[in-house]
Amino acid sequence: MITQDEYIAIHETILSLAQQMLEVAEQRDEQQLAELEAVFSQQIDILKQYSPHMALNQQQRTKVMTLVAEILKCNHLLFNITRPWQHELALKISSLDTQQKVQQAYNQHSD
Repeated sequence: MITQDEYIAIHETILSLAQQMLEVAEQRDEQQLAELEAVFSQQIDILKQYSPHMALNQQQRTKVMTLVAEILKCNHLLFNITRPWQHELALKISSLDTQQKVQQAYNQHSD
């Protein structure tokens, strides 16, 4: 079991990671973003493990809610940055599929 202070510290770590993810996304550093996302997910898994059992006083709950609100804000901004990447990736995949089909058709006709 972890203490309430450690529980809050995990939220602070997650917020820091979310802010870092936002910064590297703005720089379009996809490799660094993926690495940060992995650590972010690990921290979320830790929270999931302890959240149901964590008893917080009002001040601690307020602190956690403030951190969660900031994390959600970062995640929303991150989604807005990375959503166009998903569209670009889909176009690239479609283009590659088309190229493969053309190549296959060409190879069948040239045999």
